[in-house]
Amino acid sequence: MRFVKDPEGLMREAIATHGNVFSMNLGGNHFYYLNAGGVSKQHLEEFWKKTNLRKSAVDTLSLQLFLPNAYESVGRSLHVQMLKSTFNATLDSQSVKMARIFPKVLQQVLAASSNNIVSDPKNLAYDMIANASCECFLGPELVSPAMIDYFKTLFDSLNEPGFRMFLPSWTFKYLYPFLPYRKFHAQIGALVNDTLEERFATYKNDPALLPDDGISHIVRLSRDRDEVLNMVMLLVLASMITTASALHNALYDLANHPLCAAHIREEMQRVGVDTETGGFTRKQFAEMPYLDAFVRESLLYSAPVVVTSRAVTVDFPTETGTVIPAGATVLVLGTEAHTLLHQDGKPVFAPERWIPSTASATQKYCTTTGPEFVLFGGGAFKCPGRFFSTLEIKSSLCVILGGFDIGFVDGKRHLEKEFNMANKIPAKDKDGKQVPLVFSPI
Repeated sequence: MRFVKDPEGLMREAIATHGNVFSMNLGGNHFYYLNAGGVSKQHLEEFWKKTNLRKSAVDTLSLQLFLPNAYESVGRSLHVQMLKSTFNATLDSQSVKMARIFPKVLQQVLAASSNNIVSDPKNLAYDMIANASCECFLGPELVSPAMIDYFKTLFDSLNEPGFRMFLPSWTFKYLYPFLPYRKFHAQIGALVNDTLEERFATYKNDPALLPDDGISHIVRLSRDRDEVLNMVMLLVLASMITTASALHNALYDLANHPLCAAHIREEMQRVGVDTETGGFTRKQFAEMPYLDAFVRESLLYSAPVVVTSRAVTVDFPTETGTVIPAGATVLVLGTEAHTLLHQDGKPVFAPERWIPSTASATQKYCTTTGPEFVLFGGGAFKCPGRFFSTLEIKSSLCVILGGFDIGFVDGKRHLEKEFNMANKIPAKDKDGKQVPLVFSPI
């Protein structure tokens, strides 16, 4: 079938018409579509085992045009391991950096606002996540307005697929010389050149002297300059694109459900989280089950992405009889699998559903994948940055809730969402504009 656009309603209509597995053309590109909520748990688990990240690293529809070299090679074990290990190698030290970065960014945004009314909450989420991602992966010496603006421009370009999604994939190799990738690659090269040369020299003399940040970790794995630049772009973008959207949506979930903020503050007080002095650690977050449950619920209820894309490595026969050929890209719709969110056919926001009711029960954390939570994928190729991403979200929320209540400027609740090609946009008013948030000091 052929999609002109793909809001959730059209997807559900397609499921009703064509079944839980079918092929489709999106512009000039051919995909298979799998409804995670329409197949058995065992079948879904088997599907994840037969997939990898190749040609579906961050954004199937646009990344291949911006970062074709990194995009095509990300399925190689070296690159997958590079992504995973760089995200997770320094989580403990990264939590300390976030505790220092987020209060500063929040103060700057609110100082530029009128009466603490944030008319563009997504920009606040972007600024917080971009600053943290850049410092954690590139080091503090590379965090500058120019660097943040660079990634914001690249971020916005990737979030506007435009004509790219209607181009057949076979045209990419011919269009590559004329695409923005070269410009962005040259710009990041100029921004990090001095630091990169210094890291290469340090590695050559004594690798043990490399500082504790993401770019040093990449240098330990590769000394090819273009490859390192590709991975820097990919790492920072991967840590920003969905995380900024997820934080943005979580702010609206807090505005709609103020009791959640109260529960999170109770946990902050119990474990001694001090957002004024930057006194919180990853270990403290491990002792905050409600915060974790809130993040998991928000990721499902206000999913930052609607489909998760993977490529199958072998011919995969499905329960419906359709055989997905090896190498095909599969778009996995997770919203239909998240049935626990619904009561009487309507979504209900209830983070406590994820907290064990008995001492012997196991909590499903916000990074725990499963048939009812497919946002991060499954199998050996789960999202390699999910621990870092959720750490950013938790840190941001604690900094904000440590000093402010979040509400809507009109004092009402706004539960409606609008779907677009990238994610669900919360709280649109009758004129199609996003309802501003007010940050009230506590």
